[in-house]
Amino acid sequence: MAISRNLGVGFAAVVSALVLTGCASTYEVNVRNQADQPVTAEIREGKPKGASKVLKSRRIPPGDRAWLGPARSGGFKTVFLTVDFEGNVETPVVLKLKGGTTAVNVERADEGARGRVLLEEVRP
Repeated sequence: MAISRNLGVGFAAVVSALVLTGCASTYEVNVRNQADQPVTAEIREGKPKGASKVLKSRRIPPGDRAWLGPARSGGFKTVFLTVDFEGNVETPVVLKLKGGTTAVNVERADEGARGRVLLEEVRP
């Protein structure tokens, strides 16, 4: 009887910890800018098409790469990467992130003086 009560108390403690931390995760992104101009990459939490908060941000020169993170997000919020550059004819590209490390190649689809961002998720 005491064992089952102790298991119940232990289980309740674990559930409480998960609820209080909201299953917090850490996110890191290796962004490889293969475009011909600088890009701005951001790890954000919230809604991709609504209100969101910037957790990490970097401007990355052409032909360079940078690490964003670690960024920690608590709760049950959506965490995503946005990548944009001046002259992008569309909205910034959005990639939903999973906890841990993600690597992406950034390219530009040429459309004269303007263009659009292309993201390719690759092995870290």
